[in-house]
Amino acid sequence: MPYQFLAGVPLELGNPGGSAPGSNDWSCRPSAAHPEPVVLVHGTGGNKQTNWATYAPLLANEGYCVYALTYGAYDDLPWPLSALGAFRPMDESAQQLADFVDRVPASTGRRR
Repeated sequence: MPYQFLAGVPLELGNPGGSAPGSNDWSCRPSAAHPEPVVLVHGTGGNKQTNWATYAPLLANEGYCVYALTYGAYDDLPWPLSALGAFRPMDESAQQLADFVDRVPASTGRRR
Protein backbone atom coordinates (compact mmCIF):
# COMPACT_ATOMS: atom_id res chain seq x y z
CA MET A 1 0.00 0.00 0.00
CA PRO A 2 1.43 3.40 -0.96
CA TYR A 3 1.91 5.93 1.83
CA GLN A 4 2.49 9.04 -0.27
CA PHE A 5 0.07 11.83 -1.06
CA LEU A 6 0.75 11.65 -4.79
CA ALA A 7 0.45 7.86 -4.95
CA GLY A 8 -2.91 8.19 -6.68
CA VAL A 9 -1.46 10.01 -9.68
CA PRO A 10 -0.17 6.81 -11.35
CA LEU A 11 -3.60 5.24 -10.78
CA GLU A 12 -5.28 8.12 -12.61
CA LEU A 13 -2.69 7.99 -15.40
CA GLY A 14 -3.23 4.26 -15.87
CA ASN A 15 -7.01 4.26 -15.52
CA PRO A 16 -8.48 7.74 -16.02
CA GLY A 17 -11.71 8.13 -14.07
CA GLY A 18 -11.25 4.81 -12.28
CA SER A 19 -11.55 4.08 -8.58
CA ALA A 20 -8.76 3.59 -6.06
CA PRO A 21 -8.25 -0.02 -4.94
CA GLY A 22 -10.67 -0.92 -2.16
CA SER A 23 -13.25 1.70 -3.07
CA ASN A 24 -16.61 1.61 -4.80
CA ASP A 25 -17.29 -2.09 -4.31
CA TRP A 26 -21.06 -1.77 -4.60
CA SER A 27 -21.49 -5.38 -3.45
CA CYS A 28 -19.82 -4.62 -0.08
CA ARG A 29 -21.97 -5.20 2.99
CA PRO A 30 -21.01 -3.51 6.27
CA SER A 31 -19.91 -5.85 9.05
CA ALA A 32 -20.85 -5.82 12.72
CA ALA A 33 -17.36 -4.47 13.47
CA HIS A 34 -17.75 -1.63 10.95
CA PRO A 35 -21.49 -1.11 10.47
CA GLU A 36 -21.31 2.27 8.75
CA PRO A 37 -19.95 2.74 5.22
CA VAL A 38 -17.30 5.40 4.63
CA VAL A 39 -17.62 8.04 1.90
CA LEU A 40 -14.35 9.78 1.03
CA VAL A 41 -14.68 13.33 -0.33
CA HIS A 42 -11.70 14.96 -2.06
CA GLY A 43 -10.72 18.61 -1.99
CA THR A 44 -10.24 21.20 -4.72
CA GLY A 45 -8.34 19.80 -7.68
CA GLY A 46 -8.50 16.24 -6.38
CA ASN A 47 -10.42 13.20 -7.48
CA LYS A 48 -11.41 9.76 -6.23
CA GLN A 49 -8.08 8.23 -7.24
CA THR A 50 -5.53 10.95 -6.70
CA ASN A 51 -6.64 11.73 -3.14
CA TRP A 52 -7.52 8.25 -1.85
CA ALA A 53 -4.84 5.82 -3.09
CA THR A 54 -3.74 5.21 0.50
CA TYR A 55 -6.88 5.63 2.59
CA ALA A 56 -9.29 3.66 0.40
CA PRO A 57 -7.32 0.39 0.49
CA LEU A 58 -6.30 0.98 4.12
CA LEU A 59 -9.93 1.31 5.23
CA ALA A 60 -11.13 -1.53 3.00
CA ASN A 61 -8.41 -3.82 4.37
CA GLU A 62 -9.73 -3.03 7.87
CA GLY A 63 -13.19 -4.21 6.81
CA TYR A 64 -14.94 -0.96 5.95
CA CYS A 65 -17.13 -0.48 2.88
CA VAL A 66 -15.45 2.48 1.19
CA TYR A 67 -16.89 4.77 -1.44
CA ALA A 68 -15.41 7.77 -3.24
CA LEU A 69 -16.50 10.03 -6.05
CA THR A 70 -15.09 12.79 -8.17
CA TYR A 71 -17.50 15.70 -7.92
CA GLY A 72 -17.42 19.14 -9.46
CA ALA A 73 -15.36 18.16 -12.50
CA TYR A 74 -15.81 19.64 -15.96
CA ASP A 75 -16.40 16.39 -17.82
CA ASP A 76 -16.56 18.20 -21.16
CA LEU A 77 -12.90 19.23 -20.91
CA PRO A 78 -10.16 16.96 -22.27
CA TRP A 79 -8.38 14.67 -19.84
CA PRO A 80 -6.45 15.41 -17.59
CA LEU A 81 -8.40 18.63 -16.98
CA SER A 82 -11.60 16.60 -16.71
CA ALA A 83 -10.03 14.67 -13.82
CA LEU A 84 -9.77 17.75 -11.60
CA GLY A 85 -12.66 17.89 -9.17
CA ALA A 86 -14.35 20.55 -7.04
CA PHE A 87 -14.22 23.31 -9.63
CA ARG A 88 -17.87 23.51 -10.65
CA PRO A 89 -20.25 25.86 -8.81
CA MET A 90 -20.90 24.85 -5.20
CA ASP A 91 -24.59 24.09 -5.72
CA GLU A 92 -23.79 21.68 -8.56
CA SER A 93 -21.02 20.00 -6.58
CA ALA A 94 -23.25 19.71 -3.52
CA GLN A 95 -25.96 18.02 -5.57
CA GLN A 96 -23.47 15.56 -7.07
CA LEU A 97 -22.23 14.70 -3.59
CA ALA A 98 -25.78 14.34 -2.23
CA ASP A 99 -26.78 12.05 -5.10
CA PHE A 100 -23.71 9.89 -4.55
CA VAL A 101 -24.20 9.69 -0.79
CA ASP A 102 -27.83 8.66 -1.36
CA ARG A 103 -26.64 5.70 -3.46
CA VAL A 104 -24.51 4.28 -0.64
CA PRO A 105 -27.27 3.23 1.80
CA ALA A 106 -29.34 1.97 -1.12
CA SER A 107 -26.43 -0.31 -2.02
CA THR A 108 -25.30 -1.35 1.46
CA GLY A 109 -28.71 -1.69 3.06
CA ARG A 110 -27.74 0.79 5.78
CA ARG A 111 -29.92 3.77 6.65
CA ARG A 112 -27.01 6.18 6.37
